[in-house]
Amino acid sequence: MAGSQKPAPETPAEATSYTLDHASLLRLVGYHLHCADALFTQHFRRRVTSDHELTTGEFAVLCLLDSNANVNPKLLSAELGIAAPNLAVMLNSLQSRGLIVRKPNELDRRSMHLELTRGGRTSLRKILALVESHEAQLLARLTAAQRATLLDLLTLIHGIGLPR
Repeated sequence: MAGSQKPAPETPAEATSYTLDHASLLRLVGYHLHCADALFTQHFRRRVTSDHELTTGEFAVLCLLDSNANVNPKLLSAELGIAAPNLAVMLNSLQSRGLIVRKPNELDRRSMHLELTRGGRTSLRKILALVESHEAQLLARLTAAQRATLLDLLTLIHGIGLPR
């Protein structure tokens, strides 16, 4: 209930076992989404970023390039909500690591298409297996039906359709 407060600890011993009252937050979907995102991001960083030096944004770029042909930076920027200058830095990093290549657009030489390299595709397969394993661990308490429902509900919230 808003306005009622849990009493603060009075001694140092009480303070070490004191936990905050989350009641006002537990009814908010955004709070739960934030907590879940923090957990997934922390695990991603521990398992993928540390071992493969790949950020979540770079991972998303590689996945989209793997699934889509003739992708240009402008489309990628719009799809991922990444500002063009920030995306350019990310693409430069991916290219310098040999994961992607920029190729001239055959119809308009002023624009470029992005493609995964063979090494990029191989790396992505390994990383996808790692991410899928990490997600399976985090979602182990859910049944397959609950996972499907969770994906459906999250898709409704953020508006990107998943193929069925």
